[in-house]
Amino acid sequence: MALGKPVIASRIGGLPEIVADGETGIVVTPEDSDELRAAIARLVADPALAARMGAAGQDRVTSFYASTVVREIESVYQEVLA
Repeated sequence: MALGKPVIASRIGGLPEIVADGETGIVVTPEDSDELRAAIARLVADPALAARMGAAGQDRVTSFYASTVVREIESVYQEVLA
């Protein structure tokens, strides 16, 4: 997502919370090769959709995750300097 590419992720662990299905990528059922194949085909067949999802994913990473990392680093500095 940080590289501006759409993500195809399995519906396992925390991945569905990170990848917004239909917005920043496509979330598929684990071990469902037909669903994975369809997701890949959808993005290959529609470059505009892939570009929109990629841009949305990049925005999501820079706006949400960057601020989270900054807060975590600040917390570490505060602990070290305290």
